[in-house]
Order: sequence, then C-alpha cells, then structure tokens
Amino acid sequence: MPSLIAWAALLAPLTGLSGMAGSLLLLGIVILMSPIADKSIGRLASDMPGWWRLRWGLSIGLGGLTLLLGVILA
Repeated sequence: MPSLIAWAALLAPLTGLSGMAGSLLLLGIVILMSPIADKSIGRLASDMPGWWRLRWGLSIGLGGLTLLLGVILA
C-alpha cells in the first residue's frame, strides 16, 4: 500500500498542485504506519525469527528519514 500512496503523492508535485515537501511528509507518515498494516503478513511469516524486528527497524528508519527530508525541503 505505501507504494501506491507514494505514486499518488508524486502526482501532486508533478502536476504543480503542491510542493514536494508535503508529498514527502505524507509518504513518511505512511511508511511509519506500514508495519501496522503488515500485522496480517506477520502471522504468515511467524516461522522467520527476527522478521518483525527487522520490519519495524526498516520502517522507522526509512519513514523517519523521509519525514526529515520533507521538513528540510519545507
């Protein structure tokens, strides 16, 4: 789902409706919330030890950096 929202968020700056900072902030929030949506997948991947911890770490890192970039560009 974050990739679809990313494409939708990119349409606004490409068409001139808004700046890139707002799109990056929206994308950062969605990436930070993506592990919540992945809870159903987590049940399927329960046989892989450490998967959840890795997923949370990657989402927090990428989401946080995306938010930081959005704040810098604002």
